[in-house]
Amino acid sequence: MGAIVAILGEAGDPELGERLQRMLARSPYRGEPEFLVEGPLAIGIQSMGWDASLHSAGNWLVAFHGYIGNWGDLARAHGLRFPEDASDAYRFAVAYEGLGDDLFAKLRGEWAVVIWDRREQTLLAARDVIGCRPLFRQVFGGRTFLTTEVRQILAGSGAPVEIDFETFRMFLHCGPYRDRSSVCGVHQIPAGEVCVLEPCHDNFDAKPFFRFGSEWPALSRVDPRTAAEVVRDRLETAIRRASAACPMAVALSGGLDSSAVVAISRELLGSKGEGPLHTFSAIRNHSSCLESQCATAVIDQGGVVAHTILPADFAARRAENDRIIDLCTDPFDLTMSVPQAVY
Repeated sequence: MGAIVAILGEAGDPELGERLQRMLARSPYRGEPEFLVEGPLAIGIQSMGWDASLHSAGNWLVAFHGYIGNWGDLARAHGLRFPEDASDAYRFAVAYEGLGDDLFAKLRGEWAVVIWDRREQTLLAARDVIGCRPLFRQVFGGRTFLTTEVRQILAGSGAPVEIDFETFRMFLHCGPYRDRSSVCGVHQIPAGEVCVLEPCHDNFDAKPFFRFGSEWPALSRVDPRTAAEVVRDRLETAIRRASAACPMAVALSGGLDSSAVVAISRELLGSKGEGPLHTFSAIRNHSSCLESQCATAVIDQGGVVAHTILPADFAARRAENDRIIDLCTDPFDLTMSVPQAVY
C-alpha cells in the first residue's frame, strides 16, 4: 500500500498539522505514518515497511511512494553514491541534487514523488510515465492538498463533495480523462509530467518528461522474431528490476501479457533458487471463457502457488469484496472481474 499526503499553505498556518493528521487517519490500512511540518508545508507518508519513505537532505525534502528498480544502473552511470540500506526518498534526494529534472525520465519503476524545494519555496509533484501510483491534488480554502487517495484530500480540506459525472461519462466511452477524478475540484497529477505548485494557486506549471513513440522503430521495419526477442528482453529487464525492489506476485488473468509475465518470473525465480511464485486469478469453469482456460494452463505448468476465486466463492466473500471496492479511488478498479461478477 503506502501513501503520500501533503498540504501547502502559508507559513505559520496553525491548522496544517491537524489537517494532515486527519488525512493520515483516513487511511490506516496504508501503513504506519510519518510526517513533519516545515514553514508553509505539512508533508507525510504511510508505509508498510518498504513502499513509501520520507527524507530531508539539504535543499530537498522528499516524500516517495512506490519502487524504483534501476537505482544501481543510475548510480554507476552518473557516479551517485547511496548507502546500501538507503530509502527510496533518500536516493531520490541524492539523485535529484545531481541530475535535476533529467532524473525523472531515467527512472524505471512504479512511483509518485513530492519534492519540497526549500530555496525556491515550491513544491514539485510527479508520477511514473504509466501513472501506476496515484497522486491527487485540490486547492481549497487557500491551501493546496496532495494525496494518494481522494478520500484523504477530502478529510483534510473539508471541501463539499460533488461527483464529476463527466469524468465517468468519458471513462465509460473509453475517452481520455487525463487529469480528472471522480470528484469535482480534485485532479490527478498527470502521468509522465513534472508539476510545480505554489502556495494558494490553482494553476500550476507542468512539463512532460517522457513521450512514447519517438524512440521506437517503425513496426514495419521489425521482423516478428526480432520483435519477440525485444519484447521478451524488455519484460525480463522490467521483472528483474521489480523483483529486486519489492516482494513479487502476479495477477494472472490468462491473457497474453500476464501469462508471459508469469512464465518469465517463474523462470527467473527458479534460476536464483527462489520461489515458488504466487499468482492470483478469478476463474470461471466454463468452456466459453478462454482466459480462464489459459490461466489454468499456465498454473498447471507448475512452479507457482495459485490463489484462485470462483463464481461460487463470491457469496461467501461478499463482505471482503465490499471492503476492497470501498478502497477503490479510480473508476478503473470497478471494471475488474471480481467486482463485476459480484454486482
